[in-house]
Amino acid sequence: WAVMVSVVIWYNNIKNNGFVGWLKGFTEPVVVMTPMNIISEIAQPVSMAFRHFGNVAGGGVITSILYTALTAISTLVLNLIASSGVAAVTASTVEITPAAFSKPTLTHVDIATGLQEAVAKIQQNSRHFAKRQLTWYRRMPYIHWYQPELYKNTGMLADNLLWDVQRWINK
Repeated sequence: WAVMVSVVIWYNNIKNNGFVGWLKGFTEPVVVMTPMNIISEIAQPVSMAFRHFGNVAGGGVITSILYTALTAISTLVLNLIASSGVAAVTASTVEITPAAFSKPTLTHVDIATGLQEAVAKIQQNSRHFAKRQLTWYRRMPYIHWYQPELYKNTGMLADNLLWDVQRWINK
């Protein structure tokens, strides 16, 4: 990038002043300055390259800071919503849980068992775990359950959810 910019600058200087005028520009203001002017022309693309690198690296740092801040803020907001009792859980969201791969679950899967049998056992255990989770959550009076299949369309579900969130905020 820096070399390309330098070439464009040199091209325009030669175009405007001619090749001899461009070379004569190295001897200004005095002939003794010619080596310094040549070094200056060589240092210009190096300086631009370092500035460009600094801009790119700085952008990466700022992006990572913003990403970290947004992650922290979204975690805080989602934890506040979850602790308020507003939750939407469907059977598909609890289909597979980390407990499906826990030690008690995997002890039932024999190494000699085929892949199909192992998958079926893990699915069965994850569904049992999901049922236990749902039973535990249903005992909590401050959690409101949404069953999407009971709504005629997603707009009604969204309206109901929005109304509950607004009610929670206004508490």
